[in-house]
Amino acid sequence: EDLNDHKPTSGLMLLDWLDQQHDGDFSFNVFGFDFFDSASLVTMQNNGLKWGHSPKDEKEYCYKYLRNKFNFVDVDFGDVEHS
Repeated sequence: EDLNDHKPTSGLMLLDWLDQQHDGDFSFNVFGFDFFDSASLVTMQNNGLKWGHSPKDEKEYCYKYLRNKFNFVDVDFGDVEHS
């Protein structure tokens, strides 16, 4: 629902899983997470649209549900609609 029918990336699934495994008493730093907006390390192409991922929707999901649970280092949430 929150990803507007887009598929989550493995990075987002890992963050969501970590969140579910802990009762809130944990601290994780997430460095440079770009929500699948950059090129793939394997293919060197931006495959977000090809695989059905939405960097915008993932960023909004992390802002809404995960930003207070993880320490996002060098992650820009400036373009997220703050609702």
